[in-house]
Amino acid sequence: MPQVTLTQKIDAQRDFFKRGLTLNPAYRINALKQLYNALKTKQNEIISALQTDLGKPATEAYLSEISPVLHEIKFAIKHLNRWQ
Repeated sequence: MPQVTLTQKIDAQRDFFKRGLTLNPAYRINALKQLYNALKTKQNEIISALQTDLGKPATEAYLSEISPVLHEIKFAIKHLNRWQ
């Protein structure tokens, strides 16, 4: 399998963006839902990393780093169609 360079990845992302697919509200909502699910799935790993790297207790890590992002994602999903 050929190795993809960083430049090739960036070019592919630019091409994808230029096609305008990200302008579709359904696409954006789906992407936000995927991000939400990824954060929920990896929540314990994120907390562990914050404990290891920054010395944050688990509760503080969740309340100051994870929870606000989850709430913002839910808010964006709820209001995205009105922002178009």
